[in-house]
Amino acid sequence: MRQPDIVSETRLKALREEAARTGEIKGGGVVPGGAPFPRPNTPGYYGIPLLKEPVWTWQVPLYFFVGGAAGACAVIGFFAHVFESDPALARAALWIALGGGLLCPLLLVADLGRPSRFLYMLRVFKLRSPMSVGTGR
Repeated sequence: MRQPDIVSETRLKALREEAARTGEIKGGGVVPGGAPFPRPNTPGYYGIPLLKEPVWTWQVPLYFFVGGAAGACAVIGFFAHVFESDPALARAALWIALGGGLLCPLLLVADLGRPSRFLYMLRVFKLRSPMSVGTGR
């Protein structure tokens, strides 16, 4: 057995025991050896951290999840309708997609703080911005 595997497994076991005993972990966690990403807050050039702390609130990850689920349900509902496989499935999927489509702007407005910022975001259109046009070419 290689020594790095023993060390990492021992550290992982200690972290699990600490989490089970106290409900939280005080240590820095485990970073895979040779990983292509730096540790958070590791100073890089000029003492500036390589990764910035995220400024998102909890609404943005929820927006991504709800938007992705709504889009997937819309596609499922469309194909269920086109192939006439199950009308109840098509109806349920399209209702879920509608609910997600109505909830996503509310989550974005809540994250931005003011509805005017959301409206400004809809008003701005830049041909060179993947946020305005999309990333597909």
